[in-house]
Amino acid sequence: IMAEKVSLISKSLDQLVWLGSVSGGDAFDGFTVQGSALMSTITGSTSNVYDAIDLAIDTAVAYDATFESDDNVVVFLSYAKYRVYQKELVAKNYFHFNPGQIGDNSETLHPGTKIKVVPTIGLAGHSYLYLASADHLHIGTNLSSEAEGITVYHDMITNNIYMRSQFYAGTGVSKMMFKKAC
Repeated sequence: IMAEKVSLISKSLDQLVWLGSVSGGDAFDGFTVQGSALMSTITGSTSNVYDAIDLAIDTAVAYDATFESDDNVVVFLSYAKYRVYQKELVAKNYFHFNPGQIGDNSETLHPGTKIKVVPTIGLAGHSYLYLASADHLHIGTNLSSEAEGITVYHDMITNNIYMRSQFYAGTGVSKMMFKKAC
């Protein structure tokens, strides 16, 4: 029962990290909300996920050529969009999973690039694709030392030790490398 509860909490937190909005009553703004000032909608005809990813990559590289050589560029999308993408890869004869990846079905390299395509639980039901350098997405405590701002206390009734620290989630993007594609 506890494992199932932890899994449900994890899924809720993942969705909050990506789609959360303080204006919607959430505790903090998610990556998509924070990045909204840094994202631009990719325009043009995108009839499928594969073409949308290609268009987003081309647009990002045209904006900043270093984007192409970055080893940590990732396309984040929902699992539903990821399944469509997999079918499109098969239809284009680009199905190129490493046999070790088939079991967890967690990510794919976009053909001809070093860019990973990663399905994300937090984007469930969301129709956009997000292309970003993973180096610019942060979740952390923003503390200058391990002792600063951390409160540790013992609850004698439950015999649990708790640690509390304020944390931050942010896009931390220093340049326009966070793109949104339909």
